[in-house]
Amino acid sequence: MLYVLDYREYYFPYNGYGDWKDEDILQFYSIVHDEIKALINLFKKYIAWIEMNHMDNLKEINLFNNMLITNILTFNYTDTYRTVYDLSIYNEIEENGVCWVHGRVFDDGSGDIVMGSGSDYYDRKYENFLDLFKFYQKYKYRTDTSYLDWIKDDQKFDNIYIFGHSLDPTDADILKSFLKSQSNIKIFYRTDSEKYHFEKNLLVILGKEMFMEKLSGKHPNIEFIKFENE
Repeated sequence: MLYVLDYREYYFPYNGYGDWKDEDILQFYSIVHDEIKALINLFKKYIAWIEMNHMDNLKEINLFNNMLITNILTFNYTDTYRTVYDLSIYNEIEENGVCWVHGRVFDDGSGDIVMGSGSDYYDRKYENFLDLFKFYQKYKYRTDTSYLDWIKDDQKFDNIYIFGHSLDPTDADILKSFLKSQSNIKIFYRTDSEKYHFEKNLLVILGKEMFMEKLSGKHPNIEFIKFENE
């Protein structure tokens, strides 16, 4: 089998039958690992290119113009919200009001970002790919955890808005800190199928008991809102 990466050729004496030798498997792991790292670096350059060439084409979403936003927890890698919406003192958000929980990509494509697999889950059989797991990347890159200071005071936020996040359980360690709070939580969705997908993810994160309490209990505080940009 011939494998090409960055114009370098790798040959493995494998024709689809029999077992690979240990050294072949380790070499293959190394190649796959390097290719994923190269993909992450390419993705950062792509993000920087988008920011440089297309940010001016973004249009405001009317929904946000009617909100007083004081803090932003972003899983993205760009400063899109403040670039598009910070047009008045009323809606101005200082740097310490933004938490780049997965890192940030700068104009030149630099910056350490979390772009990996899993959250709490890890198994020794994947040790060759340890630095591609989210929890390890957060540790390695010392990513922003200022959101932890925000939630020390359970009454800090009257409302928490979740927009553009799938509520994927791989981010449960971060999301649950907010979802279990007593704030009014509004989750925006576009289609019924998307809402159902969000509900399933929310069930995984919260567990059945808390899911029922917060969505249909005596004092529910999580609400799904259909988004229509008018």
